[in-house]
Amino acid sequence: SVWFLVTMAGNFMVLLVQDLPAFFLAYATMSLASFGMIIHWQTVSANRAAKVYLVFAILGEMILLTAMMLIADSAGTLDLEHVKDRVPQHLLMSLLFIGFGIKAGVPLLHMALPPAYASAPLAAAVPMAGALFHLGLYGWLRFLPLGQVEIPAWSTIFVVVGAFAVFYSVAVGLTQREARSLLAYSSISQMGVMMLGIGAGLAYPDNWPLIESVLILYALHHALAKGALFHGLGIHGWARAGLWLPALALAGLPLTSGALVKASLKTQLYQLPDFWTALIPWVLPLSSVGTALLMARFLYLSFEKNAQEQTSSFVWGPLLAALLLLPWLSPLSIDWIEVLWSATWPLLLAAILAWIVFTGKLARLLGIIPS
Repeated sequence: SVWFLVTMAGNFMVLLVQDLPAFFLAYATMSLASFGMIIHWQTVSANRAAKVYLVFAILGEMILLTAMMLIADSAGTLDLEHVKDRVPQHLLMSLLFIGFGIKAGVPLLHMALPPAYASAPLAAAVPMAGALFHLGLYGWLRFLPLGQVEIPAWSTIFVVVGAFAVFYSVAVGLTQREARSLLAYSSISQMGVMMLGIGAGLAYPDNWPLIESVLILYALHHALAKGALFHGLGIHGWARAGLWLPALALAGLPLTSGALVKASLKTQLYQLPDFWTALIPWVLPLSSVGTALLMARFLYLSFEKNAQEQTSSFVWGPLLAALLLLPWLSPLSIDWIEVLWSATWPLLLAAILAWIVFTGKLARLLGIIPS
């Protein structure tokens, strides 16, 4: 409980502080205190997960400290309101990309997330997958010169790494045998989609205000859905059927928050240079197929094993209700009729693929097992 309170105190401080030293202190407090939550059960796997997490957390803090010093020198002030008033430097951009990327689960920097998700108690895993995970995104939004200047090179880097994260996480996530570890790779995939939005913002600064609004709503949608999925693992009996709602929302089922944010982001991604415009119509739908397959695998794993930790329907119910209401309370609006088919066919394709694998028909189709 003490580690949880210290972690959340650092989390709140990150959002409230007004200068660079206080931001770094708050971010470091939040990151390092999470170690105490991960190691809570003190099992072999928890000890290993906590040690791996601590290595990456300290590495991230060292990189961010260097970046904060460069920002202070470049901007000539410690005031956070002026951190973007500087000439972009590739070294600084690299430090910010890696430092916050460790928290955001960028591929090759993500190794601490799956074991941490699997080992932490439920009360720790939920904020780690929600508020704490999205602080990596918050750091990019706060410190990158988004909306200030066009940086084509870094736009390309974010788009390429984001697209790679989407499909790499699906490929690795489908091999997981623990539901919690699979949720970690699902989070990495979702962050990859959000990185596409940052890439668009770095390519077209004039469109950044709307892109930022979409990304913030995307993060909210993901946090609610992932929190509901984690809590659903602790629900017993037929009530666990409610896991279908956040799973389908993540996959982008029409009339859910997932379809809303993905359709809104897709509109903004069409502003990318011509090369990417030809790929975007395929990247997002295929990401929905991948997410749907991950969720099918998650549902199979969650119903296959009994829940080890029990959660309260007092928490789970409001999370599901928030997911249902988010599309209708959102300031964003889309033409649901127009996006109905584009949001539906990826789910149908994923359902067919999942059925083929689940029923064992894939092996027969490949001729591996005689019929």
